[in-house]
Amino acid sequence: MDNSIQTLPLDIVSLLLRTVLAASGFADFYSMLKAWAQAQKKHLILRLLEDFPISGLYRFGNVGSMSDKAAFQQFMIVAEEMDIGDAIVYQRCVNIFLGFRNIEASYAALDELSSRGHFLAKIASWLLKILYRRHTSLSALHALVDIHRSPYYAHRIGPALASIKVIYSSIRGSHTLPTVEKKICCPIHSSGGEEFVAIERLQAGLCIFCELACMLNMF
Repeated sequence: MDNSIQTLPLDIVSLLLRTVLAASGFADFYSMLKAWAQAQKKHLILRLLEDFPISGLYRFGNVGSMSDKAAFQQFMIVAEEMDIGDAIVYQRCVNIFLGFRNIEASYAALDELSSRGHFLAKIASWLLKILYRRHTSLSALHALVDIHRSPYYAHRIGPALASIKVIYSSIRGSHTLPTVEKKICCPIHSSGGEEFVAIERLQAGLCIFCELACMLNMF
């Protein structure tokens, strides 16, 4: 890789990385990112990664060649070590879905990130604790109220749920832990047993039961 990439403006580097990712896959994207990053300070690397964001890269977790998948996993490990929130969410969700390593530590990491105001971590923590019976009725309600207080909730909830669904879908065939029976419908707004799963229902803010149905029926 030509070392001249290390001196290019940040927006040009971002454009080149996007182009490589779309045309060549994650392995080449990660190689180019490493070639650029080796001469950069951490704050510049973080600024560059803010352009993506990392949650938008989740879809590459199970896409492409073995080299692409290995590069993605290594990228997420490094990004988590850099304390990038979206990478922490990805790694901890995978651990919990698969029952890997120290599950209690993964829940604690999501809770700590949530306490810093990371919206995706709040959604992941709440949802996983529901799916795996970690919430009481009271704690689930308190956590949901806290989520509702987040700025621009209605605009952020759809993409957040979609991001977690991408994580789940990418590993669903890999012996994921069984979840609680969760197919539900809203007793007020559903008809004929219809199950609300569309994000539009959630964003419309119909009622708390519609929200629960939409969130849980996605998984």
